[in-house]
This record gives sequence, structure tokens and C-alpha cells, in this order.
Amino acid sequence: DKLYDITITDLVSRKQRRKALEYFKRLSKETETTQFETVFAAADGREFPAELTITPVRKSGKNIGYRGLAVDITSRHEREKELTDQAHRQAEREQQTLERINDAMFVADLKGNFTYINGRMAKLLEVKPEKAQGRRFSDFMPESSATSLQNDINQRLKGEPPHPFQVTMSGG
Repeated sequence: DKLYDITITDLVSRKQRRKALEYFKRLSKETETTQFETVFAAADGREFPAELTITPVRKSGKNIGYRGLAVDITSRHEREKELTDQAHRQAEREQQTLERINDAMFVADLKGNFTYINGRMAKLLEVKPEKAQGRRFSDFMPESSATSLQNDINQRLKGEPPHPFQVTMSGG
């Protein structure tokens, strides 16, 4: 009985109402099923994330109403948070491992700019890791070594097998 006296926007939390109203205004022009993620407010005041799937009901080419499904996606959000937290912990462990190994390790973008170097690589280059970021690897080696390395990278980007070569590093 009371359910007939409320609109879908009444179910949306106050913080999300403006966003929901904007969505419903755009929905009036839609002819296909759309999805919208929002936050609902339960009768007891508890808020929970929900995904709305709404399909326009059409007659004579015009929207005359809507058919919808609201799904509580709390567990999905919790799982996403768990996975994100787990990924961050894994990245931290990998970072710690890279800093502890005795091998020089670096990551460079496709232009040859360092995006990461570990402590061992920084020591070899005689530069602090943060000072190497954004700089080209060729800044730290003689031109002949830089050319050999760039050729190797180009071959790898083309899918060709790499060939052994030697690189001489110079301090930064």
C-alpha cells in the first residue's frame, strides 16, 4: 500500500538523489535498456549500493513507462575492495622484493624513459631512483651502448628475437 506512494528517486539516498534525477531525465530519451549504479536508502536508514537496470516500455514509438530491476551490489563492492587491497599488498611485496634483490632492475616506457629503477640499478647509475624517473636510459650510457639497446628494443617491439649485446653504463 505504502509502496505506491513513492517514486524510484525516493529510494535513492539523499546524497545520490541529484545524480539519480539527472539519470532519469536522460532516461526519458532512451529507447534501449540502460544501467545505473547508485546508493539506495533502506527504510531503516541503512544505505547500500545498487545497480539499476531499466528498460523503457514503449508504445507507438514513445516511452510510456519503465520496467526495472534493482540489485544490491554490496557483496560485489566488498569483493572489489578485497581484490584491490590484495593487489596493493602484492604490489608492495613485489616492490620490496625488487628493492632487496642484488640484480639491477628497471622499467622503461616505449620511448626509453625510466619509469622505475630499483636500488641496485640506482647504485650502478650513481643516481637516486627518483632522479632517474622520466630520464632516458641513453642519458646513462655511451652513445654506442644506447644505440645497441634501442635497436634491441625496436626488434622486440616488432616481435623479432633479441640478440645478445653488451651495454656500458656511465654514472648519471
